[in-house]
Amino acid sequence: MACITWSMQSCLFSEDDLFEVSSAERENAAVEELSQVLVSSEGGWKLGYRYGGSSGDGGAANIFLKFTDKEVEMASDFQTSSYTAGDVKTSRYSIQSYQGTMLTFDSYNPILHSFCQPNSYMDPGYEGDYEFIVRSVSENEIILTGKKYGVEMALTRLEPATDWEGYLTAAANIDVESDFTSFNMLVNGKNIGKIQRNGRTFILASQDEFGTVSYTYVPFIFTDKGMNLIRPLTVGEVMVQNFTWDFNSNSFICTDNGVDVKWVFERPAKYDMYVGKYNIQAGKQRIPVEIKVKKDGKSYQLVIPYSSWTMELELYYDTERDDISVAGQVAGYYNGFPVCLYPGSASGNFYADLNSVFEGHTVERDGSIEISFTNNPYTEGAGMYDWLFIYEDGGYRATAIWENPVFVKVSE
Repeated sequence: MACITWSMQSCLFSEDDLFEVSSAERENAAVEELSQVLVSSEGGWKLGYRYGGSSGDGGAANIFLKFTDKEVEMASDFQTSSYTAGDVKTSRYSIQSYQGTMLTFDSYNPILHSFCQPNSYMDPGYEGDYEFIVRSVSENEIILTGKKYGVEMALTRLEPATDWEGYLTAAANIDVESDFTSFNMLVNGKNIGKIQRNGRTFILASQDEFGTVSYTYVPFIFTDKGMNLIRPLTVGEVMVQNFTWDFNSNSFICTDNGVDVKWVFERPAKYDMYVGKYNIQAGKQRIPVEIKVKKDGKSYQLVIPYSSWTMELELYYDTERDDISVAGQVAGYYNGFPVCLYPGSASGNFYADLNSVFEGHTVERDGSIEISFTNNPYTEGAGMYDWLFIYEDGGYRATAIWENPVFVKVSE
């Protein structure tokens, strides 16, 4: 009996030891397999990069990648103030065994990391990932999920002859040309309602029998011909996903088989009303300005040259309210520092939040118009009626303060 017991213990010890070695070998093999597949693509890889936190509903960007043993070249169609679509940026990456196999871009790259950095204490930015858990690997596709937010996305192999710059600049151009707030949805020629665009997400509003409004978020990714929805969407009992952009009619045209669907931009009837010359009455200040067209049918711009900096303020036509609004924004630069428009009070209190919105409320009076503003969400209770133009240089400093401004139109 003693001999039998000893033999069983010896056998169990040996199997456990073999299992541990086998697990380590499997992890190393998975790392090596991923490394070989990544560097094997002559044309590189296309990542449909999704952002917007755990939902991934912020939208998607094309990021093209080409891997060597230690470095990766990246280019994207997602333009920023410091990045031009199609430009190639190089950084380092690594593959690790952590909760499975993990692909991480652990040195700074201005393309990828612009999605991962907060804009301020109160503004989390795009809420994207730069570390990815590898779910599956094949010759032509690698499935990833973001480590922090858990959003699934795919790397797909590009053909060797893929023109990175041509594809990405074409996609970026469609992004700019189609950047309208609202589209009419036409199914078989019939207008069945509106869909709103916000960045790289469409928003579809619906109302139940009790009058409660709910919203469906529809993220999409651009192509060099148009855009594709991340998930199919049913509109008017028709399922759609793939669209081209028609520059002549300002329309997304569905290319799915057997489907007659168009999303057509309609210029707001009141858009032109806001173009013209104004006096801004702000406390004791009277500031003459001119509101000009920026993107026809969508936005406006006013420029004020101060002695030490130039204000370039963007206003937009709010299609949901048929009025004008101003979002928190970078309105210019003072000695190289960005000047941000924040809601606050002339006493010096303010919220450093670029997500705030100054909603315009237009009144027609004596053949002209007057526009007052509500600073959402900080007006009620906080008394934040004023516009503060703030830059940070070792502390917060104001370059201009508009006390509860009212825009009065004086001429076309």
